[in-house]
Amino acid sequence: MRLSRSAPIAVSAPLLVGIAIGLRFLIHFIAGQGSGHVQSLILAAIFSVVGFQLWVLGVIADIISVNRRLLEDIQHRVRGLPTTTDSWRDSHPAGHGPP
Repeated sequence: MRLSRSAPIAVSAPLLVGIAIGLRFLIHFIAGQGSGHVQSLILAAIFSVVGFQLWVLGVIADIISVNRRLLEDIQHRVRGLPTTTDSWRDSHPAGHGPP
């Protein structure tokens, strides 16, 4: 599967923003000023969850793509198989078949 060029950016951008904001909170927390920056922690969690969900959706899209290709291959092979009515017509010439 070939991902578009923007797919890795779309997944990594929210994760990187979430990590950066989380590090900002940790710096403030270690410095003893963490109580006033709880909003940063919440925002970091939101961005991290969105990035993870985008990653999961990408994996699901890849699995669906592979499944679609397999189904198309199976359909192509099945359409090439002779049907039971085709074999009956080939074995009995016109007018000489069973009643």
